[in-house]
Amino acid sequence: MALLLIASVGASAQSLTQLPGSTLPVLSHSMVSGTPSPSETVYCTVSLKPRFPNELQAFVNSASDPRSDSYRHWLTPAQVGQQFGASPMVVSGVVNYLKSNGLTITLQAPNNMAITARGTVAQIQNAFGTVIKTYSGPDPLGRTESFRANSTILRFPWSLAKYVQCVTGIDNWAKPHAWATQTLTPPLTRGLYNTKPAYLLGFRGEGRTVGITNFDGFQLSNVPLYCSAFNLPV
Repeated sequence: MALLLIASVGASAQSLTQLPGSTLPVLSHSMVSGTPSPSETVYCTVSLKPRFPNELQAFVNSASDPRSDSYRHWLTPAQVGQQFGASPMVVSGVVNYLKSNGLTITLQAPNNMAITARGTVAQIQNAFGTVIKTYSGPDPLGRTESFRANSTILRFPWSLAKYVQCVTGIDNWAKPHAWATQTLTPPLTRGLYNTKPAYLLGFRGEGRTVGITNFDGFQLSNVPLYCSAFNLPV
């Protein structure tokens, strides 16, 4: 534990190792078009592996099984972090490392499985031992677009890398499209999730609890506004 603490402080003195699968496959079909400004702001998220993945899956299964004594006995995000998330030592190690490279921590998830940070292109490159470039290539729908991405595999301190699930946000290859940014109205929801037949038969969801989750890109104040706009019970 002491070694981990020492290794998590001081960016320049640490040995970095590769994070597998951290480059976009689309780069092999794209052309370099330039480099972003070193001062451009980038938001990234370091997702951490759960400390006890098998136990976490068992909990999810039991809480979702009507035959289980644990059925619908949910945990708060903080409780999930305490029981299953990455250890406080790992979380603090990642936070300290990112801060030592000048990044600002914008979210430290209570479940101990995600840390979001903000920094410049130059700071991100230094923290993850990579070079960020701009590209011209196919988007997820096959259309040509311009995007930013790390040109080489990401690197992270060897003492922490084994706890990292993935790093997202450094590239902006996948972008929302106009058809994906419209308000998800109740009628649209029924169409997308094929619940219209049940709705027409009179089922209105009585006795059911629906949870809405979103990782980022939203304002919490919009949730009550959405419920109010469509007269939804809370």
